[in-house]
Amino acid sequence: MSGLIKKYAPQIGYFIFPNLRRELIGSGQVENRLPGEPVNLLVKAHYREDPDALFARASSFADVMHVTRRIASYKNLPASRMEQGKTYTTDIRILKLFRYANYNIRIDCVNPVDRVLITKEGNRDVRSWKHRVDVKPSRTGSVWTDYLEIDAGLLTPFVCLFARFMYIHRHKQRGAAGVRAVMGDKARKVHRMTVNENHCFSARS
Repeated sequence: MSGLIKKYAPQIGYFIFPNLRRELIGSGQVENRLPGEPVNLLVKAHYREDPDALFARASSFADVMHVTRRIASYKNLPASRMEQGKTYTTDIRILKLFRYANYNIRIDCVNPVDRVLITKEGNRDVRSWKHRVDVKPSRTGSVWTDYLEIDAGLLTPFVCLFARFMYIHRHKQRGAAGVRAVMGDKARKVHRMTVNENHCFSARS
């Protein structure tokens, strides 16, 4: 079943949802992009939690597995803090229907001082899943920003839509006071305006 969905979803989706590309890519850019090109996603969540405590959760696999337990499972992923420079391999099961085997998660940056986390993920189905987390203090607590660039070939729009659902779900499970998500060109613009540029000098491209 999952194989048929992977094979025919792009063609079916663009017929059933004629505005899908416009929603994902951004107004004015639709005709200049091709199906399967990387798509950007930005999810911004507000918390009443201390930013250092919140970043400790962001850099913990135990937290990831806990807040996604209703929609995903991660086989052989340690319930520990992420280690910079290390690559973890897991089998992910989504909604008990889809399996992503030998999924690699490379930890490029864990910076608790500036509260920046950078990872690069993927397997044979997801060519590239670049993820950056910024946690910043706010007047009421903290702001957690997820910025992603996703390339899953022709399935990119659908993987991006699921990623949007998943990250909103994660933040709600953590008790976020409010969550906002944008995709496409708008995500890049919001990213440039809202996240700091601090990073780990040892991070790989």
